[in-house]
Amino acid sequence: MSTPHRPEQAPESPVWQPTAGTEGAPSGATAPGAPLTAIERLKQRATAAPAPTAGGPSGGFALAPAEPPGPQPLRILRNAVAGMFGPDRIVRPVVEAVVRAQRPLTTGRRVVLLGAHPGAGVTTTAVTMTLLLAQIRRERIALVGAGTDPSPIAARTGAPPRYSAEQVLAEVEAGRAIGSDQLVQVMDQIAPNAWSVAAQRDPGTPATSRLTRVFAGSFGATVVDAGSTAQGQTAALLESAHSVVLVGDGSREGMNAIEVAFSHLASAHLIQPERLVVCLVQTRRSSRIDLTWEAGVVRKQGIRSVGVPWDPHLAQGRQVRTNFLAAPTLGAHARLMAEAIDSSMTAGGRL
Repeated sequence: MSTPHRPEQAPESPVWQPTAGTEGAPSGATAPGAPLTAIERLKQRATAAPAPTAGGPSGGFALAPAEPPGPQPLRILRNAVAGMFGPDRIVRPVVEAVVRAQRPLTTGRRVVLLGAHPGAGVTTTAVTMTLLLAQIRRERIALVGAGTDPSPIAARTGAPPRYSAEQVLAEVEAGRAIGSDQLVQVMDQIAPNAWSVAAQRDPGTPATSRLTRVFAGSFGATVVDAGSTAQGQTAALLESAHSVVLVGDGSREGMNAIEVAFSHLASAHLIQPERLVVCLVQTRRSSRIDLTWEAGVVRKQGIRSVGVPWDPHLAQGRQVRTNFLAAPTLGAHARLMAEAIDSSMTAGGRL
């Protein structure tokens, strides 16, 4: 196995000194409920961890062709090691996190994911969270990209982008997309109960920020991929968010970037610790870091934190398929969703 590449220093993003931008049960959806079905499905994945099949994800929604079958020694080894500790250690935390993620929401929650440094894995984490929330909560979930390049979200969802945030907002303001059923017609469906708007055209407009407010009445939750580059509306997105997930890797450079990011966000009064979740993503350069220990250090400071282990499927940078995720990765994302839902209900976020 080759030695993980370690860059000299993770560059700090200018997003931590943002410029405040200006602010400007539907029919056809799967009915809420049936939580045991979702939990049982996660139980089966956590215990069996079946090999990927040639078909698409459950639910009958046709996506891009599946990855070609082949040996996956790393996954086989990891699942074998996980099985040595008994299924309860894998299943019980997943089920408990799923129950927390199914917590009833009073209004559509806005969860903003922000990268502490470039290459933190914000888009992959946002797409995975959206797909799992749609499966677990059994309600419509929206994914919105705040950047101008739609290709990252398109590559990880398998859905070619059709409309920009400005176009969707124009349809809403013109009265042509008022109801939920009309609104999803001008969005890209990425899975059953999940739709996306991959990007906006003009980075200087608050289109994404305004659109997330509109979505509050049509979607159970809206996940925003804010990237790691400053946008004119970054401050508006953070101020209106019910939960902010700060994403970075567990390396020394990544932890330093997270600390600097939090300091800037707190000093600018853009976020309160009560609605912040730190997500530590394991990458190649942090493959030897104990994420459990790192996340524990963050939690001792009174901030929610979750460590997401390295997963060969997510590391490929291609379409995310939740049924291909390894059991530890699935459990980590379940905890991340639970922390985001909990923090969104305890503080912050203007309607």
